Parts: sequence; C-alpha cells; structure tokens
Amino acid sequence: AGQRAVITVVGGGFTGVEAMGEIIREHGDRRHLSFRIIEPSDRLLSDQPRKLGERLEKLARKQEVEVILSERVTEGSADAVVLASGKTLPSTLTLWTTGARAPEFLVQAGLIAEGHSGITVDAGLRSIGHDRIFVAGDLAEHPDRPARQAGNAIAMGKRAGKNIARAAKLKAPIAYEVEDSGLIVTFGTEGAFLVMPSGVVFENRQLFRARELAFRSGIGLFDALSRKGGHKRVSRRHRGIPAVG
Repeated sequence: AGQRAVITVVGGGFTGVEAMGEIIREHGDRRHLSFRIIEPSDRLLSDQPRKLGERLEKLARKQEVEVILSERVTEGSADAVVLASGKTLPSTLTLWTTGARAPEFLVQAGLIAEGHSGITVDAGLRSIGHDRIFVAGDLAEHPDRPARQAGNAIAMGKRAGKNIARAAKLKAPIAYEVEDSGLIVTFGTEGAFLVMPSGVVFENRQLFRARELAFRSGIGLFDALSRKGGHKRVSRRHRGIPAVG
C-alpha cells in the first residue's frame, strides 16, 4: 500500500544469500522497501572461504541491505523478529532459511542416531542397519559428505533408484560417487562466484547466466515432457534468462 516495509532474511547461508540477491534483483528499485539479512556467525557463507563471505557482505551493503552478523533470531511474529540480544526489529515479511530438521518419527523409528541430523547410509545410499531403506538428498549422511546442493540430490536420487532395482534382484548396490566440480554462488545479478573444491574463488558476473541455465534445466526435469506442451514450457524457461550488464 505504499507504506514502508522491511523484508528480513534469517540465515546467511546459500539459500539466504541467494534469496536476498533475487529479492534485490526484482524489487531493489522500490524505495518503500528496505532489506535486512541476519546471520548468527561472524560472516555470510560461514562454511565457505572467508573472502567470499566478505565480498558478498560488501555487495549487500552496496545495495543498502542491512547486514546483521553474530546475532541469532529467537522469536518471530507477523510483524517483527526478536534477537538473542533482546532487541526487537520490525519485519513486514520474514524468510526463514536456517535449515530444516528431520521429522521426529524418523528418530523414533531408530533411523537417525543420537547426535546426527540425518540418516547414516553406506556408499550405495542404503541405510546402515535397515537394508530395505535407501536415502537420497539432504537427509542422507553419505561417507563422502556430498554438498547439500540440488545437483547432488538429483544424482543421488537416480543412484538410489537404480540400487533399489538391484536390491530387488538380490544384487549388491553400486556406490554413489560424488563429483565435486565446483559451486556457483550468485547474489542476484550483482555478483556471481565459482568456488572450486580447492577453495579458490573466481568472480565473474556472467556466471549468473550459467547458474540460471543450470537451474532452469534442473526445473525442466520436473516437466512431464511426454505431456502435451512440455517441450514448449522448457523452451520458454530458457528464453526467459535475464541479461547481465
């Protein structure tokens, strides 16, 4: 309604940073909006190279995003968030991106061991101690610790499906092999980075287009291509990739 509104993103990991970047890309020119990101550690993307987090913080502040570090949100309501320090901040829209917790029934069923956040699996994605259960995606605690990214989740799902078919024929499962070729991180069109497995970080805004292409191709996997109009939907997605100046 033209009134001043605050958008708060809680969590400065991949999801939080990229969500804020997309919000800025779509709505950064609306002067009645202000933006804030809150992260409990001392930098954004705390599990990645420090220089990457520092660079992202600089880009966010350049876009007039209020960056609050080393603070934890303890309570949220329809119009505010409360910090561990006791401060209450107004928030018209709050996006919670600090991760998810597995359903309690998995713990009660004995699938998640004490001190673990996921289900421990062997190299073939079979649950340890439960031979008839295979796990893929973020919930799988694989020995090689693949990054919790969509590409890995999709690949794990394919391998788990094939291993289920093998198990049905009493064949041994085949190990899921992690292919770590690097990670693209974007902050809207303002910054795009390639993080190599070695920890080296490259910055190039054109990486945004590569990320968009990979994303839209991934979403295309969920299209029923055999259904009428499926190929046209995928084609429209790829034509809609925005340009980067």
